[in-house]
Amino acid sequence: EANLRRTGATHVHEIGKQIFGNNYEKKVHIRSSDVDACAPMSIESAFQRLDDLLYIGKGEREGVIVTVSDGIPEGRLGYVLFSEARENVSKLQEEIYLRLS
Repeated sequence: EANLRRTGATHVHEIGKQIFGNNYEKKVHIRSSDVDACAPMSIESAFQRLDDLLYIGKGEREGVIVTVSDGIPEGRLGYVLFSEARENVSKLQEEIYLRLS
């Protein structure tokens, strides 16, 4: 029997390592949430509202990766966000709340 579900912060660790390499925790601050509340809306609408915050590729040192989008129509969102500056992690999270509430 195998349990293939991701539990704990496995996906957060893997994202940090994939984007920033080994010892990513010395390079960047990461925060995640698997079930944050948001206003019920279409997935497309949520991504449009977050467009300029989303991580889109190598070289970026700050951004948001949506990890759970299927709950958005019911008001639930999962994400990982990161920044080199600790205070910017909180600012990113506040911005998500503002745009999706």
